[in-house]
Amino acid sequence: MSRIWCFLAVAVLASGETAAAQQVPDRAFRPPVVRPAYPDGQGPVVCVDHAHANFHTLDERFRAFGELLRRDGYIVRPSRAKFDGSSLAPCRILVISNAQPNEDAWDSYPYPTPSAFTAAEVDATRQWVRGGGNLLLIADHMPLAGAAASLAAAFGVTFTDGFAVDGFKGEAERDAAFARPTMFRTADGTLQAHAIVRGRHAGESVTAIRTFTGQAFRAPAGAEPLLVLPGTFIP
Repeated sequence: MSRIWCFLAVAVLASGETAAAQQVPDRAFRPPVVRPAYPDGQGPVVCVDHAHANFHTLDERFRAFGELLRRDGYIVRPSRAKFDGSSLAPCRILVISNAQPNEDAWDSYPYPTPSAFTAAEVDATRQWVRGGGNLLLIADHMPLAGAAASLAAAFGVTFTDGFAVDGFKGEAERDAAFARPTMFRTADGTLQAHAIVRGRHAGESVTAIRTFTGQAFRAPAGAEPLLVLPGTFIP
C-alpha cells in the first residue's frame, strides 16, 4: 500500500548562511540498531532527493539519517535526477528533505515562494505513489514550505509558507517566541499515538519530541497526524 508522510522540520534557521553555520554532519555517528529490520543491504531501496538544491543531503546535513537506515538494512541512494517514471522506478521509498527552487539566499526569494518542482515532476511523483511508492516529504518553515507546497497539494496537503510559533504579543516578544522550544508529548495528546511513535518494540518508542518553530500544514480527512500544534500557536 502506498503512503505519503509529511513532516515539518524543526530548527531555528534565520537565513541560509546562518543555517549552514549551525548544522554540520556528525561523521562519527554510528547508531546502534539491536534488531535490524532487514539483513545488511537487503532491505527496500530508499532514494533521498539530491536534485532540487536540497538543504539536507546524504553527504552533509542528512548523513546521520542515511547511516541509521543503512544500519537497519535499507539500501540508501542519492537521487540526482529530476522526477519522472524512469528516475523513480528503482525507488521503494522517496525522501525529499527541504527542497529549494535554487541555492540563492532565502531572503532573496520572491513571495509566494517558487516551487522547487515542475508540474511534470509533481505529476510523476503522484503517479509513482499511486503505483505503490512511498513518499516522505519534509519541509521546514518559509521559504522551504512554499518550495514544496505544489507537491504537497497533489496529495491534498496544504503547506503554510510561513512560521508556526507559540503566540506572542508585540515585537518585543517575537524573537523570544521564535527561540522558545515546544514539547510535544504522548501524555497530553500533542504527540499522537501511531505506529511511528510506538516503534517496532518498546526500545524504539517515543514519548516526547522537542521542536523549534517550523511550519503548520493542513491535511485531508483520514490523515493521521503525529504532531498536533497547541491552540496557542500562530501559523
